[in-house]
Amino acid sequence: MEPKPKIVLAVLFGGKSSEHEISCLSVAGVLAHLDPIYEPVCVGITKEGVWYLYTGDYAKIPDGSWETDTEHLIPAILSPCPKHHGLLVLDKEAGTYTVRRIDCILPIVHGENCEDGKLQGLLDLSGVPFVGCRTRASAVTMDKITTKLILQNYGIPQASWVMAYARELEFDLSGVVRRVEEKLPYPVFVKPSGAGSSYGVNRARDRAELEEALKAAAQYDQKILIEEAICGKEVETAVIDRDWGGKPDLYVSPCGEIRPDGEFYDFDAKYVKNTSVCQIPAEISEEAKVRVRALAAKIFRLLDCRGLARVDCFVDGDKVVFNEINTIPGFTPISMFPKLFEYAGTPYELLIKYLVHFANKWPDR
Repeated sequence: MEPKPKIVLAVLFGGKSSEHEISCLSVAGVLAHLDPIYEPVCVGITKEGVWYLYTGDYAKIPDGSWETDTEHLIPAILSPCPKHHGLLVLDKEAGTYTVRRIDCILPIVHGENCEDGKLQGLLDLSGVPFVGCRTRASAVTMDKITTKLILQNYGIPQASWVMAYARELEFDLSGVVRRVEEKLPYPVFVKPSGAGSSYGVNRARDRAELEEALKAAAQYDQKILIEEAICGKEVETAVIDRDWGGKPDLYVSPCGEIRPDGEFYDFDAKYVKNTSVCQIPAEISEEAKVRVRALAAKIFRLLDCRGLARVDCFVDGDKVVFNEINTIPGFTPISMFPKLFEYAGTPYELLIKYLVHFANKWPDR
């Protein structure tokens, strides 16, 4: 009997994004844990947005040295034509291309141009099944303010907030500060509306810190979210969207608790210091656990998500307040998403296998 052909899995990493480096760290873990049933095809995207089929040593990806491995960089792009169903691998000298057919795409990318619907639009057009949310849900969930506007109509509990535009700071910074102070007490958190991995996020305890935090957030996005500080534990749960024979089904993981080494769970705490503590299961009441998991499932459905997401909440006693949702969560060795599933009995290898399997189940993909 001939061996069953392997599933050709295109793994996207990098991206024209401020979170480029996080993607490179994440994808290294994914590639190291792929089941032998897959034939990985690595597609790296530089910070300038240039696409390459990368055939070199995976060990060069985390530190970014893959981009200098010119011997193993082949220009390639994902074709938007479903007839190709894969990559157009370019031969620049001959002026020709070949088609590399792909069975499924696993995007391990984060941030702008990667997680915000732009890439998902191309993936949709390609006709190749892919892991994760489609265009609309990706665009909505990447924008914190848009997410809040939608969820508040469904009574989802969340922090009080104020919106500002970066352009306002240039001519009316004092007016923005006054607007915030009229609605929210100090301290407040200031965030770029469309950035992830805690880029540009700062805590402001007074007017001077608020002004600086607003300017910092404006470096990452034109829309700025200012939120009241919520007292409570930072609790996260992971969601996988499954389709068993055409019957959608959600699996929500146990709750995990973040204990940041600092005032809040910032970029350094997430990816640099590795000193924050991830407590699984979260040390909260059973009632709170039920509420967190139910809220995560409800938000996932309300925002029309698919594939996977991590939903973050604040918990104070039995009170649960939604914080944010991430539709392509980190897959680094210290990331909460794979850790939650590992605790639930689903190891890294099987988690990836599930994600790829269910990406192929949706009839409209």
